[in-house]
Amino acid sequence: MGGRGARGGGPLLHEQGRAGERDHVPAGAEHLRPAYRELEDPQDRALVAYTLVRALLFTGHVDEAAETARLARKELPPELADMGLALEGVEFMSLYFGATIPDAAERLVRYRTEYPGDSPGSRMVRGVAGYEWMRQGGQADACCELALESIASPDWLAFDGGFAWIAAIVPLVLADREEGLAGLDTLLRYAHRSGSAFAVSGVHLWRGWAMLRSGDLPEAEALLNLSVDELERWGLGGVARLYPAAFMAETLMERDDLEGARAHLERTGVDDIAAEGVRFWRMVNAELLLA
Repeated sequence: MGGRGARGGGPLLHEQGRAGERDHVPAGAEHLRPAYRELEDPQDRALVAYTLVRALLFTGHVDEAAETARLARKELPPELADMGLALEGVEFMSLYFGATIPDAAERLVRYRTEYPGDSPGSRMVRGVAGYEWMRQGGQADACCELALESIASPDWLAFDGGFAWIAAIVPLVLADREEGLAGLDTLLRYAHRSGSAFAVSGVHLWRGWAMLRSGDLPEAEALLNLSVDELERWGLGGVARLYPAAFMAETLMERDDLEGARAHLERTGVDDIAAEGVRFWRMVNAELLLA
């Protein structure tokens, strides 16, 4: 990530992220805000900005997250271009939490064919571009090709913690590609090595969703139950809280536990914004009403 010796972008950012995750993410965000404002070194500011953006997204401050990523990216010098791509990737991810980015669609389309380099930040933006192409009805093989390029090297897990990695995994799972579960296995190994609560809970959540998609309902329920507990202790907030609720409700509905499914949806309620978590919640709610 364009580091300076032992202070390279990946490891430092990774450790900053873990520090917040070990405690409580809302408290971590409150510490990161003044740190970002007061730092002067461009790389240090970018590293803290990346961690802050992720914390803001998972506590419901989505527009602040997108703006922080945008400003941090714009102020980087040329030698930190890959860190800028990583910040652009996490800026794109804020779209799925409900942020408004007027030019995001144009930029994401460009990354379908533009190859900004073989680097962690480049692979990250390409992975998010593949996810967005899937959402827009892109052909499965083309979306999966971008996803596979993105996860071909796991080096960006060291600074991303698996956040945008999941965006690359989703098209593979939906296309019934074995690389989807393999990618989750890679993330799980990283999570255990790093001790990152964020990564561990994310793997349990999305592997549970993948098991639901494959029809392994007992395994899906076990993993999703685990993720619900972990994410609540981690301090999950905003629309992000809707993912575990929606996935668990769908699993219980498939197991003919309609009351349990309804309880999970009502436990969180739903926000009235254009966000992925809201979409998942409303889709499951509609299916449950029909059931």
